[in-house]
Amino acid sequence: MRMKAFASLLGLAALASACADPHEGAAPLHAEKALVERELDGLRDSAARLYRGESLFPLSDVVISIDETFVQGLIAASLPIDLAAAPYRVVLTSAEVGFNGAPTVRLRGTITRQGLVNLDADVNLIGALSGMEIDAATSTLRAVIAADHLEIIRAEGLESFLSGSSLDDVARLVRLEIASQLPAIEIPVRVQQDIEIPAVTDGPVRLAGGRLPVKASVSRVFASDHRLWIGLHIELGQVAKGKP
Repeated sequence: MRMKAFASLLGLAALASACADPHEGAAPLHAEKALVERELDGLRDSAARLYRGESLFPLSDVVISIDETFVQGLIAASLPIDLAAAPYRVVLTSAEVGFNGAPTVRLRGTITRQGLVNLDADVNLIGALSGMEIDAATSTLRAVIAADHLEIIRAEGLESFLSGSSLDDVARLVRLEIASQLPAIEIPVRVQQDIEIPAVTDGPVRLAGGRLPVKASVSRVFASDHRLWIGLHIELGQVAKGKP
C-alpha cells in the first residue's frame, strides 16, 4: 500500500506540472490542474503518514466508508442549483463525484447574462467536499462544496468582445460570487450524541436513569478507490444522573 501511494503521488506531481500553463485561454488545463492539486494534497499527507509508519487513521477512531455513487446521488437530488452573480446567472444541472486522493466534485450547467452584451455558455465548476463535520442539530455528517475553479465553455455573445484571458477573469469573479451559495451536503449517517441509561425500578436493586454524553468529531477524511473514508473520534463524558 505504501508503494502504491508513492507511485500515485509521483504520477500526480508530473501531471500537475504538465497542467501548469501560463498562456492565455488555458481554462481547460487550469480546470484539470485544480482537480490534480486536490488529489495531490490528499495523497501527499497519506504518503507522509505511511512513511512515518503511522496508520491512516488513529487506532482509537471509528472509521466509516461511503461510496462515491451514493454521494453523487445526494448532490444530484439537490439539482438544479440556481445561483446569482449579478449580472450573471448560473444554473448547475449535473454532478460528477470522484473519490481518488480527494473527494472531488464536478458540477456542470449553464451561465447566462442579459443586458447590453448577452452571454450564453456552458460552465464547468470544479471543487471538492470540504469542512466535513457533525451537525449539532441533526447529528448527521455535513460537508460543503469548495469551489476551486469555474470554466466557461462555448461562450456566445460576450466571447466576441473579450480575449481568452478576460473570459477567464469573468469566470473567476463569478466563482468567487457563487462559492458561498452552494448548498451543504448532508450525509445520512447519524452519530448519536448521547446514550440514555434506563432506570431500574423493579427488584431489590433500584437505579436511577441517566444520560451518558458522547462527544464525536471528524478527525480525518481520506478518499481512495472510489470510496470516502471518514474517521470519527469518540469521547465519553461523565454520566449525568436522572431523577431517583
